Amino acid sequence: YLDNILIFSKIIDKHRKYIKAVLDTLYTYKLSVNKEKSKFYIRKTVFLRYKISLGQIRIEPLKVKAIKN
Repeated sequence: YLDNILIFSKIIDKHRKYIKAVLDTLYTYKLSVNKEKSKFYIRKTVFLRYKISLGQIRIEPLKVKAIKN
């Protein structure tokens, strides 16, 4: 059982190859992906409470507020 998989690359052709490799590996080990929960080719996301975008990784504002208080 896997909960989250994050694939990052700067070049779209490499990204396609990485996605295919991950999906092929999951298939080999009889693991599946929930299409409704999957997001492909996005430029920003929140992952493990970090805001990730091209060239940036930031802590979520609520987490920063909790640390400051």
